[in-house]
Amino acid sequence: VYLVLAQPYPGWSVSVLAYGPPVVSVRFTSSSRTLTCTISADSDGIVEHAGDC
Repeated sequence: VYLVLAQPYPGWSVSVLAYGPPVVSVRFTSSSRTLTCTISADSDGIVEHAGDC
């Protein structure tokens, strides 16, 4: 599993909440909004997205 974080838009910060199989969770925070994206994969390789992604 590879996690690539692009440079966020100005005013946004990025924090990695969990990194490692089978879950990657990233939080994007600005002054007015917080977006959380969680990507998980099960043993069959099925990828699921949750949150703001």
